[in-house]
Amino acid sequence: MKTITIEIGELDNGSYPLRLCEFTAAGEKAELAAGAIPQDLKAPGASRDPATFREFVLTKVGSRPELREIGHDLLRLLTEGDAEQVGEVWSKLRKQAEPLRTLLEIEPISLRMLPWELICDDGPKRLFEGQRRPALSADRPFARSRSFRLEEIAEPFSWPLRALIVVASKDAAIKAEEELEQIEDALRHVRRTIDVEVLKFPSKAELLDEIGTKIFPHILHFIGHSGQNANPGREEMVLWLEHAQGRDFWTADEIENDLQGRDFLRFVFLNSCRSENAPSPEDQQRTLSIGEAFRNAGVPAVLAMQADVQGEHAGRLAGKIYEELSLGAPIDIALARGRNKVQEKMNDGLNCREWALPTLTLSMPPENVLPITRVSDQLKIERIKNCYKFREVDCFVNRKKERRSFLRSFYPIMPEFPQYQLLVVHGDSGMGKSWTAQWCMEGCAWQDHNVRYIEVVSNQPKDWLDVLLQIRDGDEDEKQFSPLHEPLNPEAFRLFNWELNHRLQGATPPVWEGRPDQIIDPPQKGNRKVDDLTSSNKDFVKLTFDSFRQALQQAAGDKPLILVLDHFTRTPFSLEPASMTAMIRELINPVAAGKLKPVKLVMIMTDDEFFRDYKIEDTLKAPFVEVPVSLLEDDKFDELATEFLKLHGPEQLDEIGRFVIKQRAANIKQWKPTELKDLYELCQMIRQKVGQ
Repeated sequence: MKTITIEIGELDNGSYPLRLCEFTAAGEKAELAAGAIPQDLKAPGASRDPATFREFVLTKVGSRPELREIGHDLLRLLTEGDAEQVGEVWSKLRKQAEPLRTLLEIEPISLRMLPWELICDDGPKRLFEGQRRPALSADRPFARSRSFRLEEIAEPFSWPLRALIVVASKDAAIKAEEELEQIEDALRHVRRTIDVEVLKFPSKAELLDEIGTKIFPHILHFIGHSGQNANPGREEMVLWLEHAQGRDFWTADEIENDLQGRDFLRFVFLNSCRSENAPSPEDQQRTLSIGEAFRNAGVPAVLAMQADVQGEHAGRLAGKIYEELSLGAPIDIALARGRNKVQEKMNDGLNCREWALPTLTLSMPPENVLPITRVSDQLKIERIKNCYKFREVDCFVNRKKERRSFLRSFYPIMPEFPQYQLLVVHGDSGMGKSWTAQWCMEGCAWQDHNVRYIEVVSNQPKDWLDVLLQIRDGDEDEKQFSPLHEPLNPEAFRLFNWELNHRLQGATPPVWEGRPDQIIDPPQKGNRKVDDLTSSNKDFVKLTFDSFRQALQQAAGDKPLILVLDHFTRTPFSLEPASMTAMIRELINPVAAGKLKPVKLVMIMTDDEFFRDYKIEDTLKAPFVEVPVSLLEDDKFDELATEFLKLHGPEQLDEIGRFVIKQRAANIKQWKPTELKDLYELCQMIRQKVGQ
């Protein structure tokens, strides 16, 4: 997307210098137009006194047509009088078919306090095509910038997107719960690609610990108050952190110092009651230091509010922004869509201030702030959306710790953390082991990673060769419904097929030359027994695995290939210990040792399989991550049951739903995830009887 900047310099000879620049392909600025803004800020034809703009936006709520007039006057400042040349060039660029990004970079602090997001072009003199309010345009986005560099690139991005939401005030007027609820509602259908942690009422030490040692958030969302330091003799602006022991003050200087080197933090959302602007110019100037502190700490995108925003509107805005970010939208486009979401939900929304209050300031190209890779092939998208294995866990609400272990072991959240290639999930029956894996597998699939699910044993006994062939071929009965059961790339297995076909017949494979006559249909084991094949060829196991590993790595290509092995036992059948020993020695250990990158393995096992039948801790020689899945604690039941019913539909959380949750929560201790399904079915049964 083409990027231009409109820059307002410090006061010089009675006016503010103005220029419009375009970034060249080399990242250099080229000036396209220049002009000036009068010192009194009174543009030709202005209808209002610019000295009142800020106070009006701060104090006037509800539907206010005057906001449109302010938008007209702000546009005139940038496009008329001595700024006419800038207006002509900006108009010409916005009317071109090519998408255009406009960044407003303002040096004078007094001018930064003006509500430029209200700029409106629906007067008699039309400059723009399409959307008349630049801040609402997703194809020609509009944001602010500070020290912007087009070539600036952030550190490599670690998936999934991580957001830390901090509730720092118990003040009911903030309506933090409404804000959280709006965010949760917006993110329900993209939960696989964004990991949200809510931290309520932390001390400053607890907050910094969460940021720097636990969550490592890409996004920090602050809900609370900001204001002047209440300690004697301290006048600087602070963020207030209410907690059980009292209240901490996080000053601008401390913010800048505490967050140095936290390169993982890419976006800060401040809904802190005038965190960026305050009622008086003096307060406002001090408050500017809060947003500036985050930018000075290296955060490339900071969003703050120009006035108080109720939790409902802030949550709706944030929810839409985070939803769009998780889908891969650049942050300025995500904000434009969030603004539209806010105004669409309000009566006479365009004449209300709420959509224009967020101020986004960038120091790098929006595409580089949170560069999420996401599957783009439409056929793949439909296959993922319609995969029944993924839809089975749409209402999965627990095992956050285990899900994080799954994803963070394969995708380290910090460069210095180890990356593993093998994950072993184990626990008793009914603990949600397979659901945990399925939930994570969909997230991996949305990143365009290859994921395959293999039921090791189903309705018949299997040996190690059966498992290899199932990995190659997928599941014939399931593949039309599920991308998890599709065969791997057949071209990668041509050599394997050629060699296996001869070995199954007790022959030594001729030299592979890649001739058309050597490309054969995938051979099947049939009724042959591995023991018989091994007895006639002592190297059968080793040579077959050697060939398979080569094919598997070729099938992966340059994208992660994640193989999930589940159900090693299906009574009365199980994978024999001898076959598991061969699998571990010849396939699982090499994968775990990183010899088959980018192939990764997940094994889902019962505790009996893990500890007794296969003695995994003794037989696995390479590093792996162990994820034990145990009973859930009673203190989480109310919260998880409420979320579970919400995911089935908001109507499920009616009087009956709340009553059943309350009754079960009062009597339950440690519990299995299946309790939630039982609760839902009980609610349905009660509703049916009440209806009769």
